[in-house]
Amino acid sequence: EDGKIKYAAQSPDEAALVDAAKNFRYVFTGRNQNMVDICCHGEKITYEVLNILEFNSDRKRMSVIVKGPDGRIKLLCKGADNVMLGGRVKVDDERKFNATNAHLEEFSTEGLRTLVLADKDIPQHVYDEWSAKYKAAALSLENRAEEVDAVAELIEQDLNLIGASAIEDKLQEGVPQTIASLRKANIRVWVLTGDKQETAINIGFACQLLTNQMELFVINERGFEEVGEKLRALKEQIDSDQFTQRELGLVIDGGALGYALDDTLKLELLAIAEQCASVVCCRVSPIQKALVVKLVKENRG
Repeated sequence: EDGKIKYAAQSPDEAALVDAAKNFRYVFTGRNQNMVDICCHGEKITYEVLNILEFNSDRKRMSVIVKGPDGRIKLLCKGADNVMLGGRVKVDDERKFNATNAHLEEFSTEGLRTLVLADKDIPQHVYDEWSAKYKAAALSLENRAEEVDAVAELIEQDLNLIGASAIEDKLQEGVPQTIASLRKANIRVWVLTGDKQETAINIGFACQLLTNQMELFVINERGFEEVGEKLRALKEQIDSDQFTQRELGLVIDGGALGYALDDTLKLELLAIAEQCASVVCCRVSPIQKALVVKLVKENRG
């Protein structure tokens, strides 16, 4: 367009990463089958794409394994911070690790969507051994997806932390006004999202799902007993009528939701959620989204 490269990508994250690289003079110029051309500070370099380890909701990450013109093999990985920083990357540079965590916190409170980036070099003999396992898993007749994920897990370890990225995923036009209208009509709005807690809350305020006039309850405890105690404490607070003059909002993350959806706790969760004008379930998996919908339909359908 106008003599300039304009990228189109499946996700805004990918487009933002490639655009940012271009600004630093690492320009993606083309792809042909399994070869990728990059212009690095004016020098054309071609990489062979050996494997793409696709993203899915369980893995929460994606990797590509490439071979450069010098024969070196490198794995590049991007993924959710809780997955990448939860033992997948090496903490050999504590200052960098802590700085990245601080940046992620800052980005999330601004409502930006974040990714953690990491890489590692793979010796040829290590790659050859792993590749044989990967090909066998890809040809498996039973549980192929699980087998492929398990083999991918083997190579996506001991990564070197590169840093974090953040992009703004702009709200579609009219979303805040629509949600505000729904709330004025006493229609309760629930949002089920994979975003991390800070991002989900910030976006909740941006789209008027949450307001400063609300009493906001946050459930992010870990452990069955801890989540159960938090639910009972919130129920007592609500039943005490101390919030009769204020709307209530509930935010619960996927870790706590895993316990709250237990048969012995799920009706307590539903009873609290029903008293709230808005509910945000964050860091939730597709199966958790389905279970929340099922909980409401079966008990209040």
